Formats: sequence, structure tokens, C-alpha cells
Amino acid sequence: TATLDFDDTEGLGPEHVTVDGLPAGYYVIAVNSFSLDQDPDATVNVSVTIGGTVYTFPSHTFTTADSDGLDPSSWYRVTDLQCASDSNCTFVTPNTALQVHDTVGDFKPKLKK
Repeated sequence: TATLDFDDTEGLGPEHVTVDGLPAGYYVIAVNSFSLDQDPDATVNVSVTIGGTVYTFPSHTFTTADSDGLDPSSWYRVTDLQCASDSNCTFVTPNTALQVHDTVGDFKPKLKK
């Protein structure tokens, strides 16, 4: 179950999501710049905690907002995660066949032409 514990809509953060009981599977961790309001840009810092260990990732600065999730430049692909169980997860090289933006906002394989 994923819960958005804190959603700072004023732009100063933090926002915090907790996921408990993560089933085995492949996950894409990404951030979307939903709205910049009146700001020209916004920098995000992402950390992931697994089993008590905190992993930090490079910060990312957004310069475009995208409230419908369709603009690729408004997504920051933080990492991909492969989990065998709730606490047995490994960060993996992103599978670029999965995209974080599309017409319904879900992750879908890119179709090769």
C-alpha cells in the first residue's frame, strides 16, 4: 500500500510517500513536476529507505511543469528497483523500454516500430 504522507502544494517540500508490504516485482521510481506555480524552476532531492538504510540520489532541477503527466521533460527518472520481497530490493539500471509518461500516466512498454 502506498500512502502520500505529506503533500506540500506550496513548493517548499518535503513530500513523503510510504510504501509498506511491497510485493515482489519491478518498480520505476520517478518524480513529476506537476506545477511550478510562479517559480521559474524547482530542485528536488530524492531518498529511498529500504530496511532502515537510506539511499540518496542526485538532485534534479525542473524548468517545466506538467499537470497531465505527458511532457517527458517534466519527469525525473530517479532509479528502477527490482524486489524479490518486501525488504530484499536492488537498484538496477533503468529499463528504458518502460517510460514514465504516456496518455494515461501509467508505466507502459514503448512499442518498437
